[in-house]
Amino acid sequence: MYARIKGAFCKSPGLILLLSLISPAFAQTVQMALDSNMNFGLIEYSSFHSGELTLGTNGAVNLTGSGLYYQGGAVPAQISITGSTGIVEIRCDDTGALASSSGSPIPISDIEVAVDTGLPPGSADECEGAGGGAPDALVIDLDNSPNPKLFFGGKLNISSGALSGESSFTSSNGGGASLTLSAVFQ
Repeated sequence: MYARIKGAFCKSPGLILLLSLISPAFAQTVQMALDSNMNFGLIEYSSFHSGELTLGTNGAVNLTGSGLYYQGGAVPAQISITGSTGIVEIRCDDTGALASSSGSPIPISDIEVAVDTGLPPGSADECEGAGGGAPDALVIDLDNSPNPKLFFGGKLNISSGALSGESSFTSSNGGGASLTLSAVFQ
């Protein structure tokens, strides 16, 4: 059996983007574009399966557990920021969920973000605090790093029996929960 697991940042309706401009003097056009959705790829599985699939911000995958076999196709989410100077603070949810039309939700956790160059699983900065939980943000000086690209990865926690049939799992299916990204420009 196969499961296609994708869509943590969905163009519609999944990605929730909060954009805040702090200074009234900041009168520039700022554009943020979702260049690619997070896609955990294709996983083959046996009847008895459980484990974790970790997607690095560079697209590399680590798979642990039993009964799960990664078949390729993973892509980190990528967001471009253009047309601005100053400082931007990036925060995001550190959890979400993917679901199929017939299966249990699969939790997403440990969201990571890297600027301009993707990194292996577990090597990028934690991305959290969109819900106000974490005081730290990823701070980017747009004067020194103009038009940055942000790469996002994360971890799927696949519980025993979570995969069934040949299904596509996305955050936009019932039971799914997309990730929220907050960008504060100063």
